[in-house]
Order: sequence, then structure tokens, then C-alpha cells
Amino acid sequence: MSATAVCEEHGQVRRERRPCAIATGVTLGQVLTRAHEGVDAYGATDCPVCGGVMERAGVQAACAGCGSRLS
Repeated sequence: MSATAVCEEHGQVRRERRPCAIATGVTLGQVLTRAHEGVDAYGATDCPVCGGVMERAGVQAACAGCGSRLS
């Protein structure tokens, strides 16, 4: 994955190779499973995308902060 940086002074675009997140040893599947379990057990959990509050919305869960959904 690469990031794009724009130099405003010269209008140049350069691409940098860097990780998008700190490696924690936790897989995406594990993060989503924990979110599902939190919603099932408590009706709400931390949003795995933005860290906001994700609450049960029918058979899904929705984040009030970023609009992400778990189904």
C-alpha cells in the first residue's frame, strides 16, 4: 500500500511506501468478530473503523460516527 503526499510549494506528487496501521497481530476477521460479539452481548461496541460507538440497528450494527455497518 502506498500513500500520496503533495508538496504544496512545488505542486509535486510523490508516493511513499509505508504501513497503513501499526501491526498488532490481530487479523481483520478477529476485529470484526469481536465487534459482532460486543454488539450481540451488550447492544453496543467500539467501531472497528473510527473508534466511535457502534450500536445494534435491527439485525445489523451501525456506527453513529462514521456510518460503518456490520451485517
